[in-house]
Amino acid sequence: MIGQSQENMGKVVDEVMAFLFVKLHEKNMDLKNFRAQKAIFQIKMWLGEDHPLFNYLPYYWYYFGPFSNFVGDSFHLYKHSLNKSEIMKFNIIHEYLDELDDLIFKLICDKDYFYDQLHKDVYRNYAPSKCMYSFKFEIFDTANEFREIKNEDYLIETFFKCESQLPYDNYFNEFSDIFSNFTTKIDFINEENNLSKYWIILREPIKKLWCTFAKGLRVQYKDKFYDNMSKQWDLEFNENLKILKSYISNAEEEIKNKNILSKNNLHKYTPIQKQILNSTVGNYLRR
Repeated sequence: MIGQSQENMGKVVDEVMAFLFVKLHEKNMDLKNFRAQKAIFQIKMWLGEDHPLFNYLPYYWYYFGPFSNFVGDSFHLYKHSLNKSEIMKFNIIHEYLDELDDLIFKLICDKDYFYDQLHKDVYRNYAPSKCMYSFKFEIFDTANEFREIKNEDYLIETFFKCESQLPYDNYFNEFSDIFSNFTTKIDFINEENNLSKYWIILREPIKKLWCTFAKGLRVQYKDKFYDNMSKQWDLEFNENLKILKSYISNAEEEIKNKNILSKNNLHKYTPIQKQILNSTVGNYLRR
């Protein structure tokens, strides 16, 4: 096999991408960059760590799962090329074409699966942290896609489940503390039947939770090729921890300004109850 320079890695990815496009074109199937990333990652994992091509398909985990800049570059190179004779120039991977042909057939034989389920199975089968499937698809996607929250209790249950499954290594300690504190906050809000009321405010810090976590994922869970990016990515992760705290603090202030318990409702309580409630309302988001 050729040496693992950046140029040679690019050539290998180009040829695998070209082969994938050829097979998709034969079935009149299209391809977007998001799905190309997952498709070639799945091929990489099916090949296995001992395969000669494995290390030529470098990835790291990020916002939307495993990502490779090489795959992105190759996708944009070939997405408009429909001429089979132009893209089928397999000088490097020629000895693996039969194997890749079988894997690509397995990948795309069920069109609905390829478009609707592959990306979720990549998380189920390969995510480096147990919390990631629920965190991404049940917490982040809910906040990212829905202006209204319908199943508040299930969301809170998912938060607690993810909290228990966060990585135990020291690198994520500060993030885990932030996540845990935030989980306590929104659980209290939900107990007061105010989660729907303040959902529009809480969506942004919830989304920022996942995006910050993803910044740490790419530091900790990447192929060796990206080791030279560790220092920069680590700086970005730590900076995003600070930004995350500001998102949560801003949400706290906005909720406080809207008065969780309006003065019109305080007459229902005794003076001692009012004191307890005011203390709780003023402090629960700081816990």
